[in-house]
Amino acid sequence: AGGAARRLTLERESAVCALVAAAAKQALREGMSAETCAGLMRLVSAVSQSSSAAPDGARSARYRSDLAAALTDCAASVPCWIMPTWRVSQCLPATLRSFDLVVIDEASQSNVGAVLPLLRATRVLVVGDGKQVSPTAAFVSEARIGDLKAGLLRSRHPYIEQLLPERSVFDLAQTCYADARVALQQHFRCVPGCIAFSNEHFYHGRLLPRRLPPRSRRLEPALVDILVPGGAKKGKVNPAEASALVDYLVAQLARSPSELEGLSVGIISLAGVEQARLLRSLLLGRLTDAQLARHRLVVGDATSFQGDERDVILLSMVASKGAAPPQLGRTYEQRYNVALSRARDRMVLFRSLRASDVPNPDDLKQWTIQRFAAAAAGQPAAASLRLSSQVEGRSALSGGGGSGGSGTADGTADGELHAWLHARGFAFTTDCAVAGSAAVVEDEQHDRRLCVCLDGGAAASLAEWSESIKEGRALASAGWAFHRIWRSSWLVHRARCEADLASALEAAGIRPSVSAPSGGGGTRPKQPPHHLEDALSGGAGAASSSAAGGTSGLSGRKRKGGSAVAAAAAEEEEEEEVEEEGGRAEAEPAATKQAGAKKRR
Repeated sequence: AGGAARRLTLERESAVCALVAAAAKQALREGMSAETCAGLMRLVSAVSQSSSAAPDGARSARYRSDLAAALTDCAASVPCWIMPTWRVSQCLPATLRSFDLVVIDEASQSNVGAVLPLLRATRVLVVGDGKQVSPTAAFVSEARIGDLKAGLLRSRHPYIEQLLPERSVFDLAQTCYADARVALQQHFRCVPGCIAFSNEHFYHGRLLPRRLPPRSRRLEPALVDILVPGGAKKGKVNPAEASALVDYLVAQLARSPSELEGLSVGIISLAGVEQARLLRSLLLGRLTDAQLARHRLVVGDATSFQGDERDVILLSMVASKGAAPPQLGRTYEQRYNVALSRARDRMVLFRSLRASDVPNPDDLKQWTIQRFAAAAAGQPAAASLRLSSQVEGRSALSGGGGSGGSGTADGTADGELHAWLHARGFAFTTDCAVAGSAAVVEDEQHDRRLCVCLDGGAAASLAEWSESIKEGRALASAGWAFHRIWRSSWLVHRARCEADLASALEAAGIRPSVSAPSGGGGTRPKQPPHHLEDALSGGAGAASSSAAGGTSGLSGRKRKGGSAVAAAAAEEEEEEEVEEEGGRAEAEPAATKQAGAKKRR
């Protein structure tokens, strides 16, 4: 019955969309005169001619002139135009307020030259992110910038510093419209584990992850760390790291079945385009054209990936011991933020450095290594579906959400709900608080899930509750199921609410986990960093008893019985790694926990 209802809902929404599109086309056609139709046909002909001509051909100039004339004739007739900012002046007449609304997307990448389209607007919408890559003045001398600033002073513009080459049109808009800013907090691209680094270091934890793929399509772990033995930076490239990355990708694609089947792949160099060029040349020699096209493989640096995304991102850190210049400041923060927020499902880090090789604690390289270490250690920042044995003795899991989207809005009610789910062996996650849910309960065997929401509470406003209800209704049409409980009812009529929840879980087809919780532990074992041979062999083997690297082991999609763990490194390598970490990691043999074990600082 539930599947039939969802199917009918989808069919109804599809019919409504088709009806709206047909009505809009009919209204547009009725408003067109014969001259407008002729102008549009002239435009189609001019576009066809200009696209077929060589850019530097003898006729290209004439074709461009014909295209500009055709655009001028029908500019007022077409209700919506989509084009790069640099083409606006070429294609549209220079008429003030000729559009009701002008939208500039990715405005943080555009310099003040993008102001010209805004002059054609009655209202403007500038969309961007000041924490992502912005224009640079690296090739503009300070003397030239001084001359430009002096010239702008004569214009008496109130925000001269926002018009300089290193500033974006988004910076200018933020200043001019400081009282009209809207911050978008819901994040739909990445799974929680992939966006955790940027969320913590650049957005102060304000992003609310909203992407949780079904279990059959989920890649776990979301973060994979591979330490390349013998990797060394030579000049601006790290040949060993590049070869390791290419070998890993080739081995993954050669497997049958491959966990990358049907997934897009991107490769990002964290230290310049030279490493990206080396990687591209190696890949062209190892992969076929069909593989490149099938996985939409793209290689570049962080700047070239802004606005793009891939299912899996492979990162090359490039730096090595003794050749790791500090990466600090706004420019590097923007690049790392872009690079570590492009992956939808998984990030794989290839590095030739250990944390102890980076002396500056504020270096972004050390932050990145520590984030992957936290994921392997099973700390709350790492996204993973876990049994609630991790919440035993705690009132709420991190990342959970009540109606207001906060995991601490009402810790008692949230904690009791988690404990109830734990006691009955249900698997759930709180990393993705969909529509303000306190927990997303999932079935171990099938792609079924139920969002359990605790509404109300002292910290939840009426506006927040209304917003969560709207979000839940929108997601329900996409197949999500919700069960809402008032917090007051949970506290006062606990038995009835538990019975209703049990019935809702049964109706949704969600059964307790195959491996019921034993009541203790629950955190994942700490794992050593991957070495290249482990990654190429699939990471089969026992988990190491040392947490020296503190990084995530390589595994495929999570299956029944839990994810695979990394192959153990050689004992002498582990001991050496513990020594080099200098007390940052904890080395504690599983068989005998000796009193002299090193402790984490």
